[in-house]
Amino acid sequence: MECIYLTELSKNSQIIKITADEARHLRALRIKDNEHILITNGSGLICKASVIREKKDEYVAQIINFLDENYGELSRELALGVGILQDRERFEMILEKSVELGVSHFFPLITDYSQKKSLNSSRLQAKAVSAMKQCKRSRLPKIYEPLSLQEISMFQFEKIILSDENGEKPNLPQLCKSVLLLVGPEGGFSQREIEYLNKLNIEKWKLGNRRLRTETAAISGLSLLSIF
Repeated sequence: MECIYLTELSKNSQIIKITADEARHLRALRIKDNEHILITNGSGLICKASVIREKKDEYVAQIINFLDENYGELSRELALGVGILQDRERFEMILEKSVELGVSHFFPLITDYSQKKSLNSSRLQAKAVSAMKQCKRSRLPKIYEPLSLQEISMFQFEKIILSDENGEKPNLPQLCKSVLLLVGPEGGFSQREIEYLNKLNIEKWKLGNRRLRTETAAISGLSLLSIF
């Protein structure tokens, strides 16, 4: 069953029009009249609906029923802070996979070794929306503007985990309500940044016996955290 994104969906919705990009998406998928789809508003609400095409790029959806609140979401808050990569496609892949793995907050980090300091926010948002629909989540993760380690430390998480080849075997935080995973860019975090992070009472996880690329470390760490 395909999923689309309509921010106007509410618990009071019975019939809702689908236009613009989402209508074109349904047309590209060759959705037939009376076929069932899912609609998410990205804020925790998702429903099953039956659609009928009225015009070339306009459908009408009849709400059948609402699914559980926060359908498709983790029971705990999961965040990723990752050093910005020079390669746009690799960085966008990290975002897409982190959305699929359940993150609620995505922090692009400007680090000492970051070669790139800015990002195309609207492009990242579009990638996140696409990933949310693909994996049928009810919440769209919040994507932050690039920030430093000092700025990210102002956010409150019960546990902060650093991907570190010299760390310990992962110990899944069973009772933790919120977790932040930190992954460095190419070259990792600098010694200055490591010294700063050590003051935050972080855990260091070794995610295997080999040194991992940024995207591999992020996906590996999030995969472990998404099952606790």
